[in-house]
Amino acid sequence: MSKLIQIRPHAHRQIKERQISQDLVEKVLLNPGQIIDSYSSRKIAQDVIERQENKFLIRIVYEETKEELKVITVYL
Repeated sequence: MSKLIQIRPHAHRQIKERQISQDLVEKVLLNPGQIIDSYSSRKIAQDVIERQENKFLIRIVYEETKEELKVITVYL
């Protein structure tokens, strides 16, 4: 069973401001190129994506519970 993905308000603002699709966020979160431990209980899912013929590293900071993945912020 897959976990519920909850995108926090700050992450929603960052997604909109940085013109990142929510589908891309979910795709990288569920199938990251790499997961890095962050501070406290947070983790960072990241992957290299192509955008307008350029490569970017997308990073998704999240917290994982038994029921869900809480997206804290997203950036390129």
